[in-house]
Amino acid sequence: MGCDACGKAVATPVVTVTPVSHQVQQVQDTVTTMWMPFMPAVKKVRVTGYRVQVYAGGNTRNAKSKAYQAEALMRRCYPEYAIYTRFVNPRWICHVGDFRTREEAAVLLSELRETKKFPEAIIVKCKVNVPLWEDSTTISTPIGY
Repeated sequence: MGCDACGKAVATPVVTVTPVSHQVQQVQDTVTTMWMPFMPAVKKVRVTGYRVQVYAGGNTRNAKSKAYQAEALMRRCYPEYAIYTRFVNPRWICHVGDFRTREEAAVLLSELRETKKFPEAIIVKCKVNVPLWEDSTTISTPIGY
């Protein structure tokens, strides 16, 4: 099954029923690990990192419209990534993701270039939001952050 907008394969969740006799702690650990990217972080910190810029236009209404169209397409095809559409004088831009390393951003960039929907996409260095988990003393980076 694929996304209608970009053709990207969309994973269908698989539910596995396990006997009650299994250890409860093991199940809790699995669920916590699997859902950690979706769990709210206690705090987000801003660090220098990278995002993928999928659109950069002028300061016209048409450019604003195209920036929000790029955002909508990204939300449909890549809902796991944070998307930032804003006006940075003198242009409208749309950035995707909060990546700690350039290599993490390059993975998304290569996927976007394969779809041919964002030929002008580039990696940009900027301040990114990274969650600090409650049970962690270090910054951890789940998918899309």
